[in-house]
Amino acid sequence: MPKPQRTRLKILVCGMLPPPYFGHSMVYEVLMASEFAELHDISFLDMHFWSYAEHKQLTIAKLWKMLAYLAHYIYLIAARRPKYVLYAISFDVLPFWKDLLFCAVGIALGRRVILHDMGQYAGELYDSAGPLRRPALRWLLNRVSGILVLGRAQRDAYSRLVPKEKILVGRAAVADSQRLFQRNNTPAESQPAQTVRVLSLAFISVSKGIWTTMHALPKVIATVPHAVFEFAGPFESEDLQQALLAFVSAHNLGQRVTFSGYVSSALARTQIYRSADVFLFPSNRDAFSLVLLHAIAESLPVVSTFEGAIPEIIEDGVTGFLINKGDSDGLSDRLCQLLASAELRKRMGRAAREKYLNEFTPQRFAERLEKLFQQLEDR
Repeated sequence: MPKPQRTRLKILVCGMLPPPYFGHSMVYEVLMASEFAELHDISFLDMHFWSYAEHKQLTIAKLWKMLAYLAHYIYLIAARRPKYVLYAISFDVLPFWKDLLFCAVGIALGRRVILHDMGQYAGELYDSAGPLRRPALRWLLNRVSGILVLGRAQRDAYSRLVPKEKILVGRAAVADSQRLFQRNNTPAESQPAQTVRVLSLAFISVSKGIWTTMHALPKVIATVPHAVFEFAGPFESEDLQQALLAFVSAHNLGQRVTFSGYVSSALARTQIYRSADVFLFPSNRDAFSLVLLHAIAESLPVVSTFEGAIPEIIEDGVTGFLINKGDSDGLSDRLCQLLASAELRKRMGRAAREKYLNEFTPQRFAERLEKLFQQLEDR
C-alpha cells in the first residue's frame, strides 16, 4: 500500500539564529537546516533580544526592537497565515511579559501556539509570581495548543501546571562536527604528548558550576600533574573573573589553567573540542545543554551533574560520569579516574559517539518534530 501523504504544515517559528552561538540560537539553526524545514512551509522570525552583555537587562533599544518585531510578527501571520506558531519562550520575569504579549496576539489571531521551552523553570516562575503574573501564566498555559520541552525532567516540571497531553518532549540536536570538519582541518597539538587536557566550554558563571570545578582543581592537579584545564566562554561578570584569577594565582595553578574567552565559530568550537581528552560541565542549573551534544559528537567522555535532562544525554559510567551538584570531591575523584586511564577515556568516548549518532543528530531531531506535529494534527 502507498504511504499516507504527510500534511505540509504552515508554521511560523519565533526564535533566534546565531550569532551569538548559544543554546537557543543553535537549536533553531539546526531546525531550519533539517529535513523538517524541507517537509513543511516554515517562516522564521529572527528576534535578537538576547546578548551576553545585556542579559536580563531592560533597555530602550530592546523596547524598540520589541515593537518592530511585534509588527513583523503580525504581518507574517496575516500574510503567510500559518496554522502553528512555535514560540521560544523564556520564564525569566522580564522576558515573560514580552513573550506573553506575542503569544496572546497569536492566539487572538486564531493561530495554534506551541510554546518552545528550552529551560525548566515555569514552575519556579509560577511559585514566585505575584497576583498579576500568576493568573497571566495560567491564562497562557491554558490556551496554548502544546508545550515543547527538551527532556523528561522538563515534562515533570510542567505536570502540575497543565494536562500531560499538552507536554511534548522533543529533545534537541547539533550538527555532526565530524562530518562538517575533517580531522585534517584541525591544527596539530601544541601540548606535549603526555599532557591530558580537560575542556570546559560554557558561560563562566556560578550557575554553571565554576566554583565546583575550582575547588576540585588543586587535588586533581596534585594527583595528575600532567593535566591541564581550559575554560572557554565569556565570564558572567568582571567581579567573577577577578575572583577566579585570584583563586588560580593563590593556588599556583597558572601554568595548568587557561581562560580562553568566547568561541566565535563552529570551526573554532570543533577545534577546541578536538584538542581535549575530557569534557567538563558540572552545572548547578541547566535543562538540556548543547555543549554536551558537541562533546559526545566528538567522542569525548564527559563529567557532568545530575541536573535537568543531563542524565538523558550522559549515561553515568557509560559515556562519562555524573556527580551531585556542588560536589567538588566527587568531581575531583571522577576526573582523576578518567585522566589516569587512556583506555577508559577511549571506551567512554566510543560509547558517547554512538549515543550521539543514535539519538542527537539533526535527522533524529527532525523525526521527533515530525512525529510531534503529526500528533497535534491528529487531535
